Amino acid sequence: MANWLNPTLALTYLLLCLKLIQGAVQDPSLLFANRLDIRLVNIQRPRTNSTVLTKGVHDAAALDFNFAKQEVCWIDISLEEIKCTSLDGPSRARRRRVITARMVNPDGLAIDWVTDKIYWTDSDTKIIEVASRSGANRRVLFWEQVDRPRAIALLPSEGLMFWTDWGEMPKIERAGMDGDLATRSVFVSDDIFWPNGITIDYDAKVVYWTEANKDRPQISAQRADGTGRRTVIQMAPKVSHPFSVTLYQDKLFWTDWTNRSIYSCNKRTGAAVRTVLSGESGVVLQPLDLHVFSAARQPAVESACSRDNGGCSHLCLLSPSPAGHACSCPTGIRLLNATRCADRPERLIMLARRTDLRVISLDTPDHTDIVLPLKGVNHAVAVDYDPVEDALYWTDEGNKIIQRVWLDGSGEQRVVLSELHSPDGLAIDWIARNVHWTDTGPNRIEVARLDGSSRKVLISEELDEPRAIAVDPAAGHMYWSDWGEQRPKIERSALDGSHRQVLFDSDLKWPNGITLDFQLRQIFWCDAGIDRIEVAGMDGSGRRVLVSSEVPHVFGISLLDDFVYWTDWTLRRIERAHKVTGADREVIVEHLPDLMGLRVVSRSAETGTNRCWGDNAGCSHLCLNTPDGPACHCPIGHELTKDLKTCIVPKAFLLYSQKKFIRRISLETFLNDVIIPIPGIKQAGALDFNMHDQRIYWMDINDTSISRAYTNGSGLQKIIELDTEFPEGIAVDWMAGNIYWSEAMTGRIEVARLSGASRRVLLWNSANHPRSIAVDAGAGYLFWSDWDHEPSLYRSQLDCSEAARFVTSVGRSNGLTVDQEAGRLLWVDIDGGRVESVLLAGEGRRVVLADLKKPYALAVYGPHVYWTEWADKRIQRADKLTGQNRSVVKEDVEFVMDIVVFHRAQQAGWTSCALDNGGCEGLCFARPRTPDGQTADHRCGCRSHYRLADDGSSCQPPSEFLLFAQRSRIHRYVSLPDEAPDITLPISAVRNARALSFDPNNQHLYWADAKTQTIRRARDDNTAQYILVHSLGGSHRPYDIQVEPYSGVLFWSCTEQNAINVTRLNGSHVGLVAGGPGSSDKPRNIALLAEIGLMVWTNVASPARIELSRLDGSQRRILVDRQIAFPSGLAADFHSKRVFWADRQKIWSSDLHGKKQLLVDRSLGKVRGLAVLGDFLYWVDPDQQLIERVHKQTGKEHHVVVSRMEGLTALAAVSRLTRQTITSHPCYGNGLCSHLCVAVAGQATCSCPRGLTLGRDNRTCRQPPSCGRDEFACPHGKPACVPIRWRCDGKPECAGGADELSCSACTTAQFACHNGQCIDRQLACDGRPQCDDGSDEPVCCQPNQYFCDRSQQCVSLKQLCDGVSHCAHSEDELAALCAGSVRRVGPAAGAARSQHSLLVILSVFAVIALAVAAFVLWWCRCRGGKVKPEPEAGGGPLAPAAGPPGVRPRTAGGARRSGRPRRESVPLSVLARPAAPASSPVSSPPYDRAHVTGASSSSSGSAGTRYPLEPLNPPPSPATALHSAAASSAAAGSSHAATVGSYRYYKLRNRPPPPTPCSTDVCDSDSATYYAYRCGSALDSDYESDTYGVALPPPPPPPSVAANRPAAPRREHRPKPPPPSPVAERYLL
Repeated sequence: MANWLNPTLALTYLLLCLKLIQGAVQDPSLLFANRLDIRLVNIQRPRTNSTVLTKGVHDAAALDFNFAKQEVCWIDISLEEIKCTSLDGPSRARRRRVITARMVNPDGLAIDWVTDKIYWTDSDTKIIEVASRSGANRRVLFWEQVDRPRAIALLPSEGLMFWTDWGEMPKIERAGMDGDLATRSVFVSDDIFWPNGITIDYDAKVVYWTEANKDRPQISAQRADGTGRRTVIQMAPKVSHPFSVTLYQDKLFWTDWTNRSIYSCNKRTGAAVRTVLSGESGVVLQPLDLHVFSAARQPAVESACSRDNGGCSHLCLLSPSPAGHACSCPTGIRLLNATRCADRPERLIMLARRTDLRVISLDTPDHTDIVLPLKGVNHAVAVDYDPVEDALYWTDEGNKIIQRVWLDGSGEQRVVLSELHSPDGLAIDWIARNVHWTDTGPNRIEVARLDGSSRKVLISEELDEPRAIAVDPAAGHMYWSDWGEQRPKIERSALDGSHRQVLFDSDLKWPNGITLDFQLRQIFWCDAGIDRIEVAGMDGSGRRVLVSSEVPHVFGISLLDDFVYWTDWTLRRIERAHKVTGADREVIVEHLPDLMGLRVVSRSAETGTNRCWGDNAGCSHLCLNTPDGPACHCPIGHELTKDLKTCIVPKAFLLYSQKKFIRRISLETFLNDVIIPIPGIKQAGALDFNMHDQRIYWMDINDTSISRAYTNGSGLQKIIELDTEFPEGIAVDWMAGNIYWSEAMTGRIEVARLSGASRRVLLWNSANHPRSIAVDAGAGYLFWSDWDHEPSLYRSQLDCSEAARFVTSVGRSNGLTVDQEAGRLLWVDIDGGRVESVLLAGEGRRVVLADLKKPYALAVYGPHVYWTEWADKRIQRADKLTGQNRSVVKEDVEFVMDIVVFHRAQQAGWTSCALDNGGCEGLCFARPRTPDGQTADHRCGCRSHYRLADDGSSCQPPSEFLLFAQRSRIHRYVSLPDEAPDITLPISAVRNARALSFDPNNQHLYWADAKTQTIRRARDDNTAQYILVHSLGGSHRPYDIQVEPYSGVLFWSCTEQNAINVTRLNGSHVGLVAGGPGSSDKPRNIALLAEIGLMVWTNVASPARIELSRLDGSQRRILVDRQIAFPSGLAADFHSKRVFWADRQKIWSSDLHGKKQLLVDRSLGKVRGLAVLGDFLYWVDPDQQLIERVHKQTGKEHHVVVSRMEGLTALAAVSRLTRQTITSHPCYGNGLCSHLCVAVAGQATCSCPRGLTLGRDNRTCRQPPSCGRDEFACPHGKPACVPIRWRCDGKPECAGGADELSCSACTTAQFACHNGQCIDRQLACDGRPQCDDGSDEPVCCQPNQYFCDRSQQCVSLKQLCDGVSHCAHSEDELAALCAGSVRRVGPAAGAARSQHSLLVILSVFAVIALAVAAFVLWWCRCRGGKVKPEPEAGGGPLAPAAGPPGVRPRTAGGARRSGRPRRESVPLSVLARPAAPASSPVSSPPYDRAHVTGASSSSSGSAGTRYPLEPLNPPPSPATALHSAAASSAAAGSSHAATVGSYRYYKLRNRPPPPTPCSTDVCDSDSATYYAYRCGSALDSDYESDTYGVALPPPPPPPSVAANRPAAPRREHRPKPPPPSPVAERYLL
């Protein structure tokens, strides 16, 4: 039974569903868009017969249908698409994407059921378009004088269409459906405000529309011929905001935006109003567009388009013309005759925008821009066109590539994708099939074949900022602009870079685009600095201004026929003018941001030819035309043979360094002297190469670095940062893979791996001056020249061991070269003017060449020796044995620093280091051969300060050392035999190291960077770099850092927050342990005694002091607070249990109980840091450029450790800490604590940072409990809450005494005990001690005296606040005292008070009462708006700080828990005038409640101009609602979007640009110095920033302020420098 019942039930259910669907679409029904779905309801039974046709719609607003095809189409505003779906058949569930591109804010939709076309409006792009049902053959019908087109309706029987426009001049227009301008007219323009929906009665030929004016909403009608206007219904309760409208028979149906309902009425009288469907009926509704789904609403119309498409090749559109139809073409394509369209557009604008490329046809007047479907366009700058292959080329500065694509959008391909820095200008040589481009990074002009092969640098000298480039292939010239600040110019040369000539270098500022007129032989260019377009002859003659008005920032320029076209960044448009007169200006495209270069072409108009066409003039690679005819050229790494056509890869060539270049010369022909395209060289010095990796190595003298690159200029790497101003020679050990270099000033010879790793100092005697250096890798020897008082040549093993003088009695020697073939060492004697040689064994010295004029560099290859002479400016060669047969290799070359011959034979041989680095972890040094000629074994070495392990191959780090910083460098100092004491660590990204620390677990070095306001880490080999603490927009300003290695956390103080923070070494934040918001503390330097869980820190709040606490900030107490002013350094030593600090050019120490000792009592400079290492205390003196030390116990044994070290900023000591010591610590692994672990009595104790409390498991921190209003919340531990009256009573109840921290001063009726306790003043000096420390009895003053608490002395009341300090600590002149906020009278001589004292106290209270009354009166007047308060000036360094928030004074009758007096707290701010917050400027504006309510801080928005102007009070229609709803939803914090939340008014990208886009040079974030104004105080004067005392400009105003300032005249100011190449504009938000 069950087996056949289930199929029967399923079939029955299916039939019922089909019946329901059939009933749902029966005639008539209402079809409407319900935002997230599309619904169909029966007009007669809407509440009981409703069907959701399509679900999951993103945002449907407008829709229409084709009844004959049973298809519904709608606009999805969120996706900016038009989609369709069928209502029956198998395709019902499938959606068809019809229009998917080039729509921004599609609003209205209408279907021509007669010709099967789709019409729509776009209120953003301001156009009305049509397309076939499939989306093909898309055409713009109207684009001019269209403001805000909304709804659209068709009358196919008359060939007419109607649309509403609610722009600045609201109206309804009528036009032919074919877009004929002659048929366009204004249908309604009077008494209309916000026309929305529109529909047509096809029988009566009457047009109905809705008016959404809030003052008079209505539905009106008018005959299609423009007569008989009438109002159908208005101001009815159900006509609140009519949106869309339709009709059926005698009824009108409309949707109401406000009521979210569908209504109906009589179409003639407006009577019989009824609710068809509403949300009240239990249906979630927001009905928008609606139609009556009925065959009667789409009557049959006879049309010629139904037969053979009306004979049209593309579009057949209905028309009001007698023919009834007209043929039309897709956008951009010209109609050739009445029926046929052209195959393609011929005249085009090819436009680069930053994130896309567009094509605009000039064949049709609409000038619609079509976006090419490209992937990953990042920052397009320049474009050009190849007419042969119909391809578009462009440069992408963001992706650093040159790409091409066919104009149909297919075949996207990368052409040049490596070694590009800032590709800017681009020009296609369509005859020779080459591409030329400029690169503003290395400042050069290059060329390659159109497929990117055969790349060659043409020009790299005397270019500053090359921008645009244009070529004249027929004449063999190229032209380019250079907007360099020193000398902006326009130049030209032959296409191969020869025949170079400056055309213009005066009256230029920022020359940008360049274009050529081949017919008139003229060059056009635009200048964004002087705002004009100029023209001249191609030879530079006849220069004149073409356009000089309304061109505020021209960028790209091109020419076609009689017109010149240009883009303007500021105006955001493309314009054109007559190329001869500059008249007939016309805007082609406007309101388009991010405009870059453009190229205007006729796709078949390029003409001209030369001999490079066809067979490439016989050239094997590049054919470059010149005025003298075509010339064959070779790509980088190739040389031209003697036939001057064929390029080969040479076996050997000569490299030489000169100024900013490294060049190569062929040794076969002495031709092909070319620059190797290596960017960024400042002053090339010594050279060498490595044949194995085909790389060149060179020293940059000005940059003090060693770099390498491949022989074609690619793969540039800086491998060594040098520490000297005088780097000298380099030499490559090609077998071991090491590189050696010498530094004459420091007297050092160093070595490293070819990658720069494992750097080691081999020789460090400052008495020597090593210069030129050479390696005999096969024999295991190193040679160098020394220019000390006895110039000599030295030889040693490769690790500099067994160094000895090799040759004496020489002058200043340079150019040391090993001749492997002859077994000799050659060198240049500069003083003697000769070249000498000697056998590698030291014998057979002889002169090779004599009588030379200032010889300098030397090289040997084959039978020849090559040398340079500075006096004759030549490179020459001769026989290396006899010196005969001299010949000139290269003439007219100045100051050649080094030469070397690149050939495999120069680097032959083998040692054991050549195989897997000899098994060494670091360096491998081959040893010299044995006396019998046998190859010796090698020896391993390590980087400096590392020691070789017992296995003889691996390396171990140092265990004890000093770290010190020198602004952008970090150094390490050790005291070990056979080691250079101090070295520079190769750590990059150091800008201004403010503090240093070290983690021995992971060998990580940490530093606080004052410039970037970050805390970073790295290993000493520059690996494992990581930013631990980010700047977060300036909210952090790290001052000092200390690693706690046992728990794996970092303690760091911050001057912005005046706090001590804790961060895990993985970068996660733990919390705050001292200072911070609500605290008067100003912690600066930190020192840890992590072994016993203690932390010492300096507090520069007034008075300055040194405090001691546990690592979690608890158990806090003052260690030293006397005789301390400005502590500038701090260190703690666990072994001696002492603390060291520097203050006022002296160094002090103390035990952990506060017993001080003056350790160094002599005039010191400004001590930057202190560190304890072993038995010695070290400090940095940046003024004297010293690091010094003394014995930490006695202060004796003074010694200067490092001298003449400029810009010292930080110091840290790293002591030996074994793995066992770390793992045995109770807090190792953080002691299983969630946040903080503190070692207490050898046990791990878990604790929490501020704001958290310890849970019941005593390990996990959690949010503290909610204490009552009369309770104080303990920040950690137990109890969690204590009565508020116990706060600041002198007895700690919270864990760590947190309830007694940050307590304010005692009241005027109280006496302040030395321990901070407050007692009643009458109990002081009564003969019995009331303070726990007895401090209320030792010193008692007379009634006419004031008691100085800190100095324990009495002064006369007459001396109070007289401007002269009488108390030792100036307590009698405190601002708070003089304002009457603290006691004026000290303890009495007895229990009874004199009448004089009573009068003084009463006077004080009277003054306070008057002040309070005045304040209340002032406050009331301000509330009434009668008095505008002026901002108060902030207090000075000695002004009292406000008490902690939330702490209120006890009442007089507060209960006591013991017999002793309790301490009470009254914040000083209660009595003193309010001061500005510490982080605020001196004066600040009144408090703005808008920041609390979420309102805008500006009253009326930005004052800046916007395009287009928004209509006043626009209606909440699909054109306005998304923007406003999204903003209100965000402000309200709603969890769900409003029902109108998917519409927007206008896209952000259409906002106006800044006057001049930002330059890549100007907007370098590294140069920002505004951080100096973020935080800090007068006590932070020792904080060194990158400005080094130079006053900084104030930071720029925030965008909201800047935007509301009145705009300055455009010509008054220009940013400097101009954009070298465009950078994305930043919109004014």
